[in-house]
Amino acid sequence: MLNRHLLRAKALQYMYALHNAKGSNLLLAEDYLDETFSPSFHDSSETSPAVLEGKRKQAKSLLRKLIEGAEISDKVDSDIEKHARIAKKNYEINCKHDTEKTSRIMMDDTLAIYDRFLAVMCFLRELGETCLQRSELTGVAAEENKERLVFFYDSKSIKSLRNNKYITALFLNHKISWKDHPDFIEEFYKTQFRSSEITKKILNTSLKPDPETQTAWVEHIIKELFFTSPATDSFFEDQDSNWQENKSIVKAMVYKTLKRIYESENDNWVPVAITPDWDEDKRFFENIYRKTTEDNDKLEKILEKYLKNWDLERVTVVDVIILKMALTEMIHFPSIPVKVTINEFIELAKRYSTPRSKEFVNGILDKTSKDLKEEGIIKKSGRGLLDNS
Repeated sequence: MLNRHLLRAKALQYMYALHNAKGSNLLLAEDYLDETFSPSFHDSSETSPAVLEGKRKQAKSLLRKLIEGAEISDKVDSDIEKHARIAKKNYEINCKHDTEKTSRIMMDDTLAIYDRFLAVMCFLRELGETCLQRSELTGVAAEENKERLVFFYDSKSIKSLRNNKYITALFLNHKISWKDHPDFIEEFYKTQFRSSEITKKILNTSLKPDPETQTAWVEHIIKELFFTSPATDSFFEDQDSNWQENKSIVKAMVYKTLKRIYESENDNWVPVAITPDWDEDKRFFENIYRKTTEDNDKLEKILEKYLKNWDLERVTVVDVIILKMALTEMIHFPSIPVKVTINEFIELAKRYSTPRSKEFVNGILDKTSKDLKEEGIIKKSGRGLLDNS
């Protein structure tokens, strides 16, 4: 299931995407200025190309100053200032739209991870149904030892997936079904399931497999065949551009749910949830994204003095986003100890940034957190947090 660490990682990824979107919005704003101060827009007989080129450069420079909130000289040409302000307004409108859109996509894509988990559980159930259907075929369509295919259908986990009311309701509520993908199940059955050495061994043995053998059979199918199959990756990559990263989360959910089935004495086991407390974790997820984006200018001002001694060309965009997110968490989430926040974002730096980012992030956050606590900006509350902050 998802946890706070993974939610932080997801928020980091989408804030990086938002950063790139803002870069594109700046290019669009500059395109407006290029068009405005182009020969085709002005009467070239009255304004020379050299003059227009100078105005374009001035307008773009002014645009960046306006975006950064810098003071503007009174000597700026009124026409240049007018169009630079129009470009800035367009930039801000587009950035606001992208911030809201990215927030929605972030939430939808994260929730969709749970749908992938449900899809895998539903696949197991459908594979069981396929085995039952194949066991009942007669004539030329009948397979060798077909009657023994029912052992997979009747294995504890497959049977329980049919009988469990909780996961059945989840399939319905999340609209999870394989009815539109019969070819995938058929191909998997033929090329993976039926050709598996474990399947062949069970089907070619006269004795009925015991529960432990049936359990091992199911585990083999899902762990060693389904999740390692290029066809599975291709199928889910069509739905999820982050499948290679999300795959490990889905696998963990599937394995934990199968373990619950094996350990249950009846069919009333409960599937894993997306998080232990989604209402609380959802608020955390939404708020760390929202507050980091809303307070961007304030956060940059806080970080400015701590970054002045660093070669900013070597400070990656990801590092800066990590620092901003960490400061947001320290300031706006009083129940989370500062040490926990620093450790979490050091781990993100190790995973998503450069080899030197770990030390960089650790050093900046350690100094920043101490100063902000002294200034009363970081205030922690709750039992044990004063000593652990």
